[in-house]
Amino acid sequence: YQDAYHQLRQENDDLRNQLAQREVTIRALTIQLEHMKLGSSTSP
Repeated sequence: YQDAYHQLRQENDDLRNQLAQREVTIRALTIQLEHMKLGSSTSP
């Protein structure tokens, strides 16, 4: 029982870390897109 519990906790932590990394990536991409939109709107 204890082993299964620890394994599930480890998988949960791993998934949380993956999700956090994806959120960082998404945020960076969103900022990039915003800059591209701003840049394209100001240049002819």
